[in-house]
Amino acid sequence: MNGRAIWYLITYPFFFGLSIRFFSAWALPLLLDGGVMIPGVAYTDIDYHVFSDAAGYIQRGQSPYLRHTYRYTPFLAWILSKVNGRYLFCLADAVCGQLILELRKQPRDNQRTTFFGCCLWMYNPIAINICTRGSAEPFVVLLPVLLTVAVSSCDTLSQITKAFIAGVFHGIAVHAKVYPIIYSLSFMAYFGRTDPQPIDSPKKFFIVWFRRLIRLPSLVFLSSSVFTFACLTYLAVIQYGQVALDEGLLYHFSRVDHRHNYSAWWYPIYLSNRNTPGALLFIPQAILLFVTSLGFESDLGFTLFLQTYIFVTFNKVITAQYFTWYLCLLPVCRQLHGSAGAIAAVGLSILAWLASAYTLELLGWPTHRLVWIFSLLHFLANINMLRSLINSYQPRSNMGFRKVQLGKNS
Repeated sequence: MNGRAIWYLITYPFFFGLSIRFFSAWALPLLLDGGVMIPGVAYTDIDYHVFSDAAGYIQRGQSPYLRHTYRYTPFLAWILSKVNGRYLFCLADAVCGQLILELRKQPRDNQRTTFFGCCLWMYNPIAINICTRGSAEPFVVLLPVLLTVAVSSCDTLSQITKAFIAGVFHGIAVHAKVYPIIYSLSFMAYFGRTDPQPIDSPKKFFIVWFRRLIRLPSLVFLSSSVFTFACLTYLAVIQYGQVALDEGLLYHFSRVDHRHNYSAWWYPIYLSNRNTPGALLFIPQAILLFVTSLGFESDLGFTLFLQTYIFVTFNKVITAQYFTWYLCLLPVCRQLHGSAGAIAAVGLSILAWLASAYTLELLGWPTHRLVWIFSLLHFLANINMLRSLINSYQPRSNMGFRKVQLGKNS
């Protein structure tokens, strides 16, 4: 690629990124849906058909929850009843890319650095694939989360104002998808940070953590996010009844999926005939998320990325869409350094899992245990990646936190 082409790509990233997404959203479904080019493989995400059907019920004046497996906020179906969902998701994804570029922008960035920043999301084929297939993730999750990060990092607003606005976006994100609730303590610790204090014991950890959570900016963030979430949920229940609460919110806490996926839990759930209590599987996640909420709070981007990676790794269900949850935060982590071996291990584990899943899903071979073995290997590769990320982390400023060494980098 010549320098002139690169100049255009980095000067007008939003225009070119959005154009690529719109064209792909139009062309790829025409070429790939219905097995036109690859028999048995459809490009459009199955969830997009669910969204579209639910939007159709809205247009007929009925509840979107009449559509079986629609387990999202009713406001998503209402919005999609007015506009084309696939192109809306593409637009939201391009806005995410622009926000990432703004968060990464530095005065001394050269052409190479800027182009690399564009490639991390705006021209990332994974991000383009997810939104053009009709996944709502960029709209219902990524955009509110990135807006929250952007507001939290803004230097032109007072701490109280930032906390209030960020809380509103955070409340929207939690209502739309629930999982962003894992960031609540991290945002509160970030807004409540004070002078550096060394943490040399568990008791000191709890004292510092509690003091930061009860500071005024932290409480403002908590209040505005809870109020926003409560208002949106109340409106949904008023409009569509208890089913909006059961399917749009509570279902996700008890959900267990016995179908094969990247999670290490899927095969035990499959063998137990879906009788595994879903809430119990949150315990490892909750412990790790609690500990990491304070340890890196001076670097909000790294904290949120690390917590998302932990949440996805230990989750009872993992699909390819879940990878976008932490990939969107990866570009804002300037101090992120994982070893080449750890990165390669994660990549190879994904490829091995996909190959085994192909034999099960498309060829019909009885390879359930083989798929599970590769799910376990993917889990171990992610644990190794977490170890590598934490050990190689270089804080932006010395906040007085003792760095815990988990072992040598691979």
